[in-house]
Amino acid sequence: MDVAPVGVPPRFDVFDPHTLTDPYQAYRQAREAAPICRGGPGQWVVLRHADISRLLRDDRLGTEFPPEYQDLACGDSQIATLRSHIVMTRDGAVHNRLARLMGQAFSPTRDRSLIAGIDREVRGAVDRVLALGHFDALNDLAFPLVVEILCRALGVAPSDAVPWRARVLDLGRAFVPVIPAEERAGIDATIEALRDVVRPVVAARRTDPRDDLVSRLVAAQATEDWLSTDMVVDNVVFLWFAGFETTVNLVANGCAILAERDRLLTRLRAEPALVPGAVEEFARFEAPIQVTSRYVRAPVEVGGRTVRRGRIVHLVLGSGNRDPEQFADPDTVDPTRSPNQHLGFGGGPHYCLGAPLARLICRTLFAELTARTGLVPAAPAERAQRVIFRGYRRVPLVAEAV
Repeated sequence: MDVAPVGVPPRFDVFDPHTLTDPYQAYRQAREAAPICRGGPGQWVVLRHADISRLLRDDRLGTEFPPEYQDLACGDSQIATLRSHIVMTRDGAVHNRLARLMGQAFSPTRDRSLIAGIDREVRGAVDRVLALGHFDALNDLAFPLVVEILCRALGVAPSDAVPWRARVLDLGRAFVPVIPAEERAGIDATIEALRDVVRPVVAARRTDPRDDLVSRLVAAQATEDWLSTDMVVDNVVFLWFAGFETTVNLVANGCAILAERDRLLTRLRAEPALVPGAVEEFARFEAPIQVTSRYVRAPVEVGGRTVRRGRIVHLVLGSGNRDPEQFADPDTVDPTRSPNQHLGFGGGPHYCLGAPLARLICRTLFAELTARTGLVPAAPAERAQRVIFRGYRRVPLVAEAV
């Protein structure tokens, strides 16, 4: 038995593709049915904010999954190797050391020139969409803006990043809990292509170190005997993906929200001090990361049940962000919401490394956009059908100068 005998909880498949277009109704129904639902074999699904927030910080749950699970999830593949190397899937001392090193790459307080560069890139991006008139918030705004800023943050030449754009979104498939065997070769090819971009940068920093993330990771190898060159390469690949995925989705989601709510856009133009609160609401209302999974290392209580060691718990951040027990009127975007303890970037030791940069870019961008433009839908937006990340394929808009 996995749990105390207090009745059979409902089953909820958080990865069901039928829920992707509008998952929030499905989340609500499951959340109201029980504090914890059955998922796949040996898996549990948690949908309430209080439980998710607590479990994200509970050291009885971790992100290092045992080898037998990885073998089932992705087999003998480059996906498995990448997963074993990156900060997201390590716990304890190795995770803490990697997180400290890598967190500096996206720390605006560390690099004032990064802030100045973001201001300049954002102004240029808004100039371009105003000149276009009709534009796609994903492909014409979010993608080029975030790529340019990430290059600056990671010390990669923009010309070196050209292959990333075609590949980086595909990398998201590497983090689905179980990857179908027929998809693994394609994801392996994506991983190798991205490594091919990073390896020359790592090699160059050995002889020409700079004040950037790659140089710090290379320097750390001198004192950290567990940190291999392959781990350095894979963590740079992952950090690019983490910063890109989170920020691009937050930009596109925010643009779509504003285009659908003209009064909200007008209010932000009149009260620019509300923009930071609006960005937090965008992250709550449409969390860029919808689900994060943990391996249970010791028995843990959830909703009156005891989940045994060796089980997997899926924490549905997108559901927690719409939980009325935590947020009044959760289906309304309110830039004055306070406190706003949303889970849009996760929480605990594995809090999203890209969150500080995503916040800074989006606060700067939406202040500039709302001050200078009106945003009107040009055609229906198209959702990207992905189970972990919440975003779009395209968001066609008309930018009207004000």
